[in-house]
Amino acid sequence: MTETLEVIPRQWKVIQTVREKFSCRNCETISQPPAPFDVVPRGWVGPGLLAMLLFDK
Repeated sequence: MTETLEVIPRQWKVIQTVREKFSCRNCETISQPPAPFDVVPRGWVGPGLLAMLLFDK
């Protein structure tokens, strides 16, 4: 699960992205979709919140 903190004017919301793992019955390999793109690697800040912080400073 990936959580991103995002801001909408006068609102805050946390976006949770759930990535399910799937397994193949024949070859027993586990696959998972790639993680969503992050503006800051391994960060929890969304692009809208980061833009607001940079613009307001």
